[in-house]
Amino acid sequence: MIRVEQPAHVLLTAAEGLTWQEVPVIRSLMLLRGFDPKGLTATSPVLDWFRSHGFRQLGRTDYEVLFAAVQPTGRGSHPWIPTTVASFRDHDAPGCIRIAFSFSVTDGFLRTETRVQATDEVARRRFAVYWLLIRTWSGMIRRVWLNAISARTRRPG
Repeated sequence: MIRVEQPAHVLLTAAEGLTWQEVPVIRSLMLLRGFDPKGLTATSPVLDWFRSHGFRQLGRTDYEVLFAAVQPTGRGSHPWIPTTVASFRDHDAPGCIRIAFSFSVTDGFLRTETRVQATDEVARRRFAVYWLLIRTWSGMIRRVWLNAISARTRRPG
């Protein structure tokens, strides 16, 4: 969470358009985490990469934008892409995690939040190990991302 002075619609539009060249640290950390570099051109929006990896924008209001995906925890499996909030919420195939993340602007603060829920105990344990390894980096990514969104709104043009 960071303090901002820009209106919510300006910040959310900036979040949707932010490119990899504006957040090179995030690009490097994503590559280190082993995420597929396909689509990581410098001028492509960061959120397009998430869309190409199973995330779908499930909602947008005047103050928040929401993305979600269902990711299997086993290797070689492909994500299940929800089409509605209800389909996301109700997906309960074993061995998966439901992931939702958002950007929101309220009371002069830009926030990002990610929520994860496993569909079974095996998926929960697998994700717990993964989270233990990436938690610190995830926090760094969030801070860099929020600051870059805010900076994008302050640049002329």
